[in-house]
Amino acid sequence: QAQLDAEVAALQAALNGLTVDQLVVLRAVRDEAKALSNAGGAYSAASWSRLQAEIADANRVIGSVSSTQAQADQAARELLAAMAGLVPVRDKSALVVSRVKLNQSQLSLVKGKNLTLNEAVYYSNSHSAWAAKVVWKSSNTKVATVDRNGKVTAKKAGSATITVTTVDSDKAGRKLSASVKVSVVKKKVKVKSVSASVPKSLKKGQTVYVTGKYSSSKATGVKVSYKSSKPSVVEADSVGRLMAKGKGTAKVTVKAGGKSKTYTIKVK
Repeated sequence: QAQLDAEVAALQAALNGLTVDQLVVLRAVRDEAKALSNAGGAYSAASWSRLQAEIADANRVIGSVSSTQAQADQAARELLAAMAGLVPVRDKSALVVSRVKLNQSQLSLVKGKNLTLNEAVYYSNSHSAWAAKVVWKSSNTKVATVDRNGKVTAKKAGSATITVTTVDSDKAGRKLSASVKVSVVKKKVKVKSVSASVPKSLKKGQTVYVTGKYSSSKATGVKVSYKSSKPSVVEADSVGRLMAKGKGTAKVTVKAGGKSKTYTIKVK
């Protein structure tokens, strides 16, 4: 697994630094993914299935003469995420889900617009997967639809609840879910501010989950993100999980639609 993580990191670095022919890197990522083996059930069925789906998507992009740089870039990143999200099956706890979380708890979209939500699945063995097998569902597809990657598209004015549910179960055998209410409106509204309940201090090894909230609550097309100035001190993932990795001080920035707020965290 350590070797796989190193290879994924190297490919990600190559992708980030690319300025020409995106298909070169996409092919390299695809070939690296195809070389992986699940002999003996080395990885969970859900994470392996996700990887195969992303390989198929990469093949479609590579095989199409009309593929754009943006499509190739997206395919490569999703494939890298699926590789990083492979869940090693060392024991039964590797398949036991402890939490699923979305990057935000509110969303408004103008009719015809779309936004992709981020989700993360956390397992009881402390492994996390940002590309774990999940099922997305809209309570009202006439108002808003959602695809298998969490892309929400506004269809007509109204409201709908978007829910993401894990394929793997928790220790009680239940599928875990997280949801967000989506309001589809006619007029664009700008975000004014963003905030979150971020602790001022953490103990090394401690983990907290935060969710950024923005105002006006009617602001449209706003995606919430998280970033740490020092991941070696405080690691922030794409949905707001903060992990105290080492002693020191780090700044965590919560961003929403061009507005941001930075919090200082001291790890003891």
